[in-house]
Amino acid sequence: MNIIVQSNSIPITQGLRNFVKRQAQKFSKMRRQFHTAAKVVVSLDKVKGKKNDPQASIVKYVISLPGRVVVVKSRAVDLYEAVVAATRSGMRQLRKTKERQEDQRRTSH
Repeated sequence: MNIIVQSNSIPITQGLRNFVKRQAQKFSKMRRQFHTAAKVVVSLDKVKGKKNDPQASIVKYVISLPGRVVVVKSRAVDLYEAVVAATRSGMRQLRKTKERQEDQRRTSH
């Protein structure tokens, strides 16, 4: 799995990069179900001038699958909380995608 971590507004420390990559590795379970390598791009941003704003930290996952691209956004006060929330949301989206594919295969036969 190819994981790319990027940010325009904040410096990415090694600890933050490792945390984001560990969270993105959770998608590897879903990758086994799709039987192809996925690419995950993680964008991290912070709204300047708003320290305690509940929408201050923004995390965006772009998960590339064959024939489909899943985009998940999450906002939180803390960047780490936003990463965890986006990971959970991405797992739900991938699970829904897989279930839809299985339902289509069942109804077509």
